[in-house]
Amino acid sequence: MSSDNRRVVVGVSDSLAGLEALRFATAEARLHGASLIAVRTWAFRAGSREPGMQIWRRQEEYAAARTLANAFDVAMGGPPDDLQVDMMVAEGIVEHVLVATADRRSDLLVLGGPVGAAWHVGRTRIVRFCTRHAACPVLVVPAPELARHAKAKAMARSLWRETEDFSRTLSHS
Repeated sequence: MSSDNRRVVVGVSDSLAGLEALRFATAEARLHGASLIAVRTWAFRAGSREPGMQIWRRQEEYAAARTLANAFDVAMGGPPDDLQVDMMVAEGIVEHVLVATADRRSDLLVLGGPVGAAWHVGRTRIVRFCTRHAACPVLVVPAPELARHAKAKAMARSLWRETEDFSRTLSHS
């Protein structure tokens, strides 16, 4: 199969697990000469007759697009220049959109793994659905160690220190 047909599809979130999945999916796309499809979904739950519905829908879609772009900025300093990258924002249930997008046997679907009790239920549901229904291999990337083992306050302090160190490095160069 030619590399022109290969695609790496990644579900994008701004969580640490989601950012790790985005970095991993980018590396896989490079390794296999594949294109990268980054998917961010959003769900609209209001009734069709509610006032202001179209404005609200546009705001939700815009927020999803902003999250997608920000995830690339945070994870890698922006979308990679050396890959074909398609950024897709879609309305719908996350796992259904991901499985529908990664619809070729030659695709690879990359997901961020569950982190902690709060994310466990939602992410586990997504991972289970995708592994059962995807036409392609599904790769679940664990969250970085800091996200898996540290408490929220310790993680925040660690990230703050890293940010200060990085800022000092930039100011000295």
